[in-house]
Amino acid sequence: AAAVVAPLVLIRNVAKLSPVNVLGGLLMLLGLALTFVAIGSSLEESGMAPIEAVTHNPDGWLVCLGIVCFAFESIGLVLPIYDSCRDPASFRT
Repeated sequence: AAAVVAPLVLIRNVAKLSPVNVLGGLLMLLGLALTFVAIGSSLEESGMAPIEAVTHNPDGWLVCLGIVCFAFESIGLVLPIYDSCRDPASFRT
């Protein structure tokens, strides 16, 4: 997967990445829909879990928080600022 995504770093004009952005959004919606379908089919087969069931792993919440922070770090702000610079070559990364 990294070999497919890595060349996208070489694209300097953010507007050219809009098809990739749309594809990413569609894949996220597809993943969300498939998750709800899997949950629904699991509920249909076995019903609701007992009340004493653990619904999450309390040991992994820091990992989840780290992934969320990394995903939403500030890429949505940095790329438009870079694109609107008068001299993008002087933009410090």
